[in-house]
Amino acid sequence: MAVGAEKLYNENKAKSFGAIATGTDVENVRVMIDSWIKRLNDLGIVTSAEDVVDPNNLTRSPMMDIYAYMIRWHMKTYGTTQHQLALITSKDHWHGSMNPKAQYQKEMTVEEVLAGKPVLYPLTAPMCAPLGDGSAAPSSALPIS
Repeated sequence: MAVGAEKLYNENKAKSFGAIATGTDVENVRVMIDSWIKRLNDLGIVTSAEDVVDPNNLTRSPMMDIYAYMIRWHMKTYGTTQHQLALITSKDHWHGSMNPKAQYQKEMTVEEVLAGKPVLYPLTAPMCAPLGDGSAAPSSALPIS
């Protein structure tokens, strides 16, 4: 049997966001972020002080910054729009509304998704996964010899 657990939620957002940041090489987060910002700038995407990771993890997880950079690269490279991201999010919230175990169980229109609290362009809060705790203990389908 394999057992896994994750404890992310904490009243202190800095602890929660800091834990999420450990999902990447903690010694190279700054290098990765600087690399993405350079990649965006090389494509002509203007970055600002708002694009700098919150070093205290109080406003958002550094992973949200990295996801936003990746999405902005995709938008510039392939023409993806924030509206298309909102369509996907709206569909996902619709699916969640039918799942009694989903953290988000409320349907959201595209307009509601776009009007959500900004995280880092192009992401709004409804586009981001909620913090949550979880665990699993799946047993092997193969016989143990």
